[in-house]
Amino acid sequence: MGSDGCQCEALEANQEARRLQWKELCTQFYYDQDEKAKRILDYFEATKVDEIIISTPDKDQNDAQFSQLVQFLGLQKCMLPGHQDIFYQKNVQMLDLVKNQVRAGYHTQVANLKYAEFDERANI
Repeated sequence: MGSDGCQCEALEANQEARRLQWKELCTQFYYDQDEKAKRILDYFEATKVDEIIISTPDKDQNDAQFSQLVQFLGLQKCMLPGHQDIFYQKNVQMLDLVKNQVRAGYHTQVANLKYAEFDERANI
């Protein structure tokens, strides 16, 4: 974080690492219904609609790890004037694209399994 509180440069510096971490979290949520990943995705969805986010400690989850992931993924908006557009364009859109790709892959897999089960029953 810069001396002025700006996180934008840090978002630029580790974009690929953030993309890979985000893809892993999305995969954990969609394929494994992981609660930790769901908590991060819920936080992400709230940031997209500019909601006020209130996070309460959860005894089943490691809050320090959650906070680190939120910061690493760049889910805390830069508060400097004019930087919110940068936040949205550079970060939220990239994360949303990755999430949608993982979700599409999940739905394709589920559909293929259902079609295979149907074909198996139809050919008995």
